[in-house]
Amino acid sequence: MGQLAEILAIPGNQGVYERLQKSLADGSAIAFIGAGASFPLYPLWTELLGNLADHAIAHGVAWDADKAYWLRMKNPLQAASQIRKKLSDQRYQPFLYETFKDRIGSDALAFTQAQAALVRSNFKAWITANYDPGLMEARRVLRPDIRDTGFTLWNQSFPMQRWTSGEAFKTPGAHPVLFAHGHFADPASIVLDRESQKAYRQGPYRRFIENMWLQHPLVFAGFSFNDPTLAADRRRCLLLTRRARRAPPHRNYRP
Repeated sequence: MGQLAEILAIPGNQGVYERLQKSLADGSAIAFIGAGASFPLYPLWTELLGNLADHAIAHGVAWDADKAYWLRMKNPLQAASQIRKKLSDQRYQPFLYETFKDRIGSDALAFTQAQAALVRSNFKAWITANYDPGLMEARRVLRPDIRDTGFTLWNQSFPMQRWTSGEAFKTPGAHPVLFAHGHFADPASIVLDRESQKAYRQGPYRRFIENMWLQHPLVFAGFSFNDPTLAADRRRCLLLTRRARRAPPHRNYRP
């Protein structure tokens, strides 16, 4: 409680905390979850890039100097793109599968404490920007009241339309899960580098992201606000918010 008191002492946090409590009580909030919630079972950006670089070196398509250069780059998406070109998808995609595959049957837990806490909370839905199945395993083990055992990938057109329209939330007790950047079992769906980022700049997922930022209470967990993919979505949201404020039908909108 001491730590919470320190957080609430920061100007503005008390009101935000009260809104969070209300949105969890009425089940209206959506959790937007970053890679930090999957750590330490799964790597964060710096470790992931280092491991990717080591993979390229092990296959003789890069050198230690290349790794040092990639890790110095300010844009991790660009670094991942360069490593991917060195490896080719034939080596790149199996690496992603092995890195983010489930931990069931290993000595480690199949999900993290953070994922467990997020699943226990009364969110309307969970959106994960990481690629591992820990959130699904936590939901399976800790929320037997949720009958839905499936999930949606960002590149599935019809399911994404249901998320955008709100149909995905209407079934009582559904609490759906969306893998916003792909899933380890389908490495081609993983959004990790600049090339893969281009894949969802239009279409159902793009429309959903715009709708989500403007219309749903969001709770962010496991993100650094320097996260490159989150930063891109945030810039897009600010642009849309400015447009919404100028548009007559949305005069009363408040962020």
